This record gives sequence, C-alpha cells and structure tokens, in this order.
Amino acid sequence: MSSAREQSEKVMEELKEKNPYFEKYAGKIAAVQQSSPEEFLSRLDNVDKEKKKPKFGPSETQRDYSELLKPKAPLGTEASRDVSHRKLSDIMRLELVEDKSADDIKHLWLEYHKEKDVITAAIPVDQFNLMMARAKQYPVFILPIPRSEGYEFIMLQFASNTVHFTPLLNYQNVWTKESY
Repeated sequence: MSSAREQSEKVMEELKEKNPYFEKYAGKIAAVQQSSPEEFLSRLDNVDKEKKKPKFGPSETQRDYSELLKPKAPLGTEASRDVSHRKLSDIMRLELVEDKSADDIKHLWLEYHKEKDVITAAIPVDQFNLMMARAKQYPVFILPIPRSEGYEFIMLQFASNTVHFTPLLNYQNVWTKESY
C-alpha cells in the first residue's frame, strides 16, 4: 500500500512539471490520489496508453486486408443485377412515408437494409447533391483505409445513383493471374 502511495506522489510531481493544466485540476487530482492511490495510478496508466496509441492508422484491434478477394456468387438474372437505375418508388411506397419525419424515414431506410449485404446511408439532400456533383466531376476515387500492415486502397466508382467499392488488390490479383 505504501509503495503505491509513494509511486503516486512521484507521479504527481512529474505531472506538476509536465502538465500545463495541472493547477486547474490539482484539487480533483489530489482527492483521487489521497482516496485511492491504486486507482490514481491505474488512471494514469490508461492516459499513458491512450497517448501511445497512433492518432491515425490501425487501432489496437488489427484489421487484415479485405476479404473481398473471395468474390461472392453472382446475383442471378441480368435484371436483378442492374439496380443502378432503380427509383425510390421501386423500393418503397412513397405515399406511406409522405407524412413521416426525416428521422422516421431514415430509420425505415436503415432497417430495410439492415440484413442486406450492402453499404447504405441516409443523408440530407444538400449533402447528396454535393456528392453527386463531385461524382460527375470525379467518377473514380481512390480511398486509403488503414490496416494492420499499411493501407488498403479501395476504388470507388460512381454509376448513376450507386457507388461501387472495389479493392485495388482485386485488380492486382486479376492482372497477375492473367499475365502468366
């Protein structure tokens, strides 16, 4: 117990020197230190761990490169594949949502897509219009995603009212196989 108290006092002295906000919170820090030196040291350890984490890049839970190198089975008929020109009225009966709030409609939309294997969002009209204007100007975009061993690059292709996400690793894999 006494070693924890001595250790917390030593840490307290270091805090006084290093932390410009120490004076502002000195009373609260001292109260925690006096009431429970072990908890005080535990909290300081957590702060140190947070400081050591990279601000950008992979988090503690390392993520491997995309599983998209294992393609899914084809959707089936050609008619079901071309969904890029579907209208909202093809998916939902608009007259049922005319009197609903934006939040209610957003909730319905997200619930509808919850079990589907798609990326979906409900965004405000002005954000959508800006995104579509940029999509017309830049129909292909490369997105770097931090992974455990560097970055994975995803190519976004805008087509009508859809965005197709493809890992560049797929292109490299196909190109390598076809070269031999």
